[in-house]
Amino acid sequence: MKHVLYILFLTNFTWLLAQNHAPQVSNVTFEQRMDGSHKVDIYYDLYDADGDAMTVTMQASNDAGTTWDVSCKQISGDVGENIMSGNDKHIVWDFGAEHPDVYWDKVQIKITADDGHFTPGLVEMIYVAGGTFQMGDTWGDGGSDEKPVHTVAVNSFYMGKYEVTNAQVVDVFNWALAQGKITASSSTVKNTEGNQHELLDLDDGDCQISYNGSQLYVENNYDNYPVIEISWYGAAAFCNYLSEREGLTPVYDLSNWSANWSANGYRLPTEAEWEYAAKGGANGNNTKYSGSNNVDAVAWYWDNSNATGNSNLYNGHGTLPIGTKQANELGIYDMSGNVYEWCWDWYDYYYYSNSPQDNPKGPSSGSRRVLRGGSWAIDAYYVRVASRFSHDPDDAYRDGYGFRLLRTP
Repeated sequence: MKHVLYILFLTNFTWLLAQNHAPQVSNVTFEQRMDGSHKVDIYYDLYDADGDAMTVTMQASNDAGTTWDVSCKQISGDVGENIMSGNDKHIVWDFGAEHPDVYWDKVQIKITADDGHFTPGLVEMIYVAGGTFQMGDTWGDGGSDEKPVHTVAVNSFYMGKYEVTNAQVVDVFNWALAQGKITASSSTVKNTEGNQHELLDLDDGDCQISYNGSQLYVENNYDNYPVIEISWYGAAAFCNYLSEREGLTPVYDLSNWSANWSANGYRLPTEAEWEYAAKGGANGNNTKYSGSNNVDAVAWYWDNSNATGNSNLYNGHGTLPIGTKQANELGIYDMSGNVYEWCWDWYDYYYYSNSPQDNPKGPSSGSRRVLRGGSWAIDAYYVRVASRFSHDPDDAYRDGYGFRLLRTP
């Protein structure tokens, strides 16, 4: 039986955020023990100028950093929450126990430190520590595509605190327009790279964004409302354009809409990441809706979306400004209701029966993309955190579809 870990590369990695004093990870080394235990000792130096306690996470790759999905759960030492600055921090990975009978020769290890003080740029993000959760209908009152309930593990990530707004889309799409990445008319916005798709449906009467011949603008003070009338392609393109504008590596190849999972730019959450965050991550209380069992406390849905100040999309009902309901356990708003949120995954009714446990990304192909969270226009049943929905990714003419952003360390 082999428990051999051949070390090809050492990775020193610092998660640099837009803040004054980001944590610094340096001098990362690792070596496998030759005493028969096949454990791996990882050492690193950690420094935060503000003296904050940090959350340290570890990832591993067996393909020289192309992907970072090697399971490394059996770790101990200076990893997890409340790690302070210091030299020779030590993590022990019980590699032999976690990966029996394997032989790898292109291994990298990545150490990430976060002090929780993320100062946002255009989009405010919330750190979500990775973990394991029960995905699916844990309450027993959902549809059959929400079953079976199954164990899923996801890595740490940053999730948008709010749904992306009309003002944010106008800001980024006007930048993309000036760069020649999109075209705009009074009726539509389309990408210029690869096959063209309608990103935003401007001539639908419900759209709250218009084009004046030179640039896009938000109508009638709807700046702080979640964007609607945006297709899956529009949401993915927005991720790329914002990434490029902020000097990050885009995740999506807009010529074929594939994903580079090792890129550090913005992207759409996977369905598993979305549900993990909606359920409160490691702090979750298994509530039916995101943050509460009281739907009116956390969600805009049909029964209350005729509140004063709404956008009056249909008989006095409509979207509401972001962040006006109670947040969930992670401090994330509107994951139940207001607008459905596009996810990365292709939809498969039976996917839960064969989903992988670690960081599932959905089927490799399909005809419809996943939407989660429910909207202002539907009953409370559909704003449950376990509820699943899907639609044609080209569909940009819906007044209840929007999205939120995710970034990975």
